[in-house]
Amino acid sequence: MLHNNSLWKHPARSVRWGPWKAEPGPDFPARRLKILLLHGFAGSPAELRPFGQAAVNRGFRVTAPLLPGHGENLEAMRDCRGTDWAEAVVRTYESLRRDDSPVALVGFCLGGALALKHAGELRPRVICSLATPCETLEEAIFPKEIFEGEPVRSTLISLRDSPSPEVVRWRLKACHHCVPESFFQEYQQLIAEVKLGLGDVRCPLLVAQSRDDQITNPNNAQQIIDATASNRQKLVWSRRAGHALMLDTGRRALFREILSFLEEEDEALSL
Repeated sequence: MLHNNSLWKHPARSVRWGPWKAEPGPDFPARRLKILLLHGFAGSPAELRPFGQAAVNRGFRVTAPLLPGHGENLEAMRDCRGTDWAEAVVRTYESLRRDDSPVALVGFCLGGALALKHAGELRPRVICSLATPCETLEEAIFPKEIFEGEPVRSTLISLRDSPSPEVVRWRLKACHHCVPESFFQEYQQLIAEVKLGLGDVRCPLLVAQSRDDQITNPNNAQQIIDATASNRQKLVWSRRAGHALMLDTGRRALFREILSFLEEEDEALSL
């Protein structure tokens, strides 16, 4: 049971949970390819900031929106639907495309599912899918509890899936500890839709996954590669990380793999 009420509520749109964007300084010419970063389920844009800063240091312009329902209290999260996530992604993507810039979708967990789901519609230049499920998650990973008379799903197993105590402490401070039942089921429905639409993914695709991930089945990574029609594919296995591989052990090596893949796509734009 969930006993500490303050532990399970988050202030709406706090600084910690807010969206952010960054670009290279005036002395460093920006690349043509922009990056749209999409965070994970029950997380926030903050969890992708280390990668975002590494991308900016390599000349990329980066935008990381806060997906609907995240950073809100449980009541507001109950009103959120998968269509709200989709609308936010499409709206942000289109804003980046207004000057005809090519855009890369880099998504972790929920963010990766959204990138894959809307690849056919948006036609991004490239997708990087990180610890993304294409099979619905095991219910036991998100145990059902009752909080204030309403069914919720605890995310603590997911937040603690890391060999690093420091990463676990960070995630416990920066992510939702539980979500409404409806919020969880919206994610499960999205994952089911992703699997059905993988054949529509035709752009270059990098899939990153940890073999020790206890939340996303590692087998999903190869399934995504096999089911998509991408003309260029790369599968990267993260070393020793848990689910949050963008924060976890081996992240710097992973960043180098992703950024090299994106740089090749950016350089191809001028050919």
